[in-house]
Amino acid sequence: MDRNSFPDHRLLLLYEQYAKSDPDGSVRKFIDRQVQKIDDDLKIELIGLDIDIRLKLGDRLDLETYFDEYPLLESRIREVFAECIEEMANDFCPVTESLGPLPQEMEGYTIHEEIGRGGMGVVYSATQKSLQRKVAIKVLFFSREDISLEARSLASIDHPNICKVHDAGKLGELPFMCMQLVEGKSLASHLESGKSPVDPTIRFMSQLCSAMAEAHRQDIYHKDLKPANLIVNRREQPVITDFGLSVCKYELESERGLGQLGSPAYMAPELFDDPSASGPALDIYSAGAIMFEMLTGKRPFGGPVDYMIEQIRSDPPRRPRDYYPDIDPLLEEACLKALCKNPEGRFESMADFAHELESWLEKARAA
Repeated sequence: MDRNSFPDHRLLLLYEQYAKSDPDGSVRKFIDRQVQKIDDDLKIELIGLDIDIRLKLGDRLDLETYFDEYPLLESRIREVFAECIEEMANDFCPVTESLGPLPQEMEGYTIHEEIGRGGMGVVYSATQKSLQRKVAIKVLFFSREDISLEARSLASIDHPNICKVHDAGKLGELPFMCMQLVEGKSLASHLESGKSPVDPTIRFMSQLCSAMAEAHRQDIYHKDLKPANLIVNRREQPVITDFGLSVCKYELESERGLGQLGSPAYMAPELFDDPSASGPALDIYSAGAIMFEMLTGKRPFGGPVDYMIEQIRSDPPRRPRDYYPDIDPLLEEACLKALCKNPEGRFESMADFAHELESWLEKARAA
């Protein structure tokens, strides 16, 4: 967090020393010892600093402790916690802050501009010189020795709804991938305005499941399917991105002891107990969560992260028709089947999921 923005720099420096020297210390204990009046803004700064320190020390955070001590600040505590998590996700390695514009020319490519940035890397638009082809260059924030092998595996997938990988290499010590440049916005951006119409949703999901079925046939799994990783192209079709990169993220989080940094809303229950789990059932669950949100404008589970994870592990989701009774019961059942807690209760394959949706579309066209 930016120390220069704090309203009382001296007090926050004192708290930083206190928190690092006393593992059992708390914001409440520190504030109770102070002579000066601590207003709500400064309390939030102290809580944010405490969260920041605990995360970097690898401590397990219990947000309920903060809520119990400062119930009237709960919404602001959630906001500062989210900011800390986002900052941590964007700070996987020291180069994230300094990695700005790339050199205009790098071997084989002309770099144009930054077009995206997230917790795993930065994406630039570029031109591949040999073919004069517009491409996207994704530079990862962490070392990946087998990036070329991984890229070759992903390049073997030939499907119009999967972002194509053209090349891979290293920019200094940082790995990069050269990928198809897809024009469009993420599904996450589209969902900001609410649910999608039923027929376009089922067409979109059918194409998504068919694409994933092709990847699964080659024993390639995504493990991080979510609206932010799906680009809606000009034809309103899905293009799946960041294949294979989720594996890097899980490995890095494990190494750094950070737990799950991303939103768990689309993750299968079994991943919370075994982040190394793999197989088609994980992606089927994620597809079901995406379908649920497209149909209802709501995620299957919500609330604070810890509460959401507990729900995903143990509670059934609400039925989509609880939100919109006019949703076809067959679509509701398909969605809930994909979201089954037990992997064996989900569709046996993405191909089966796609077939179910395609059958519904055929009946809808014939009606």
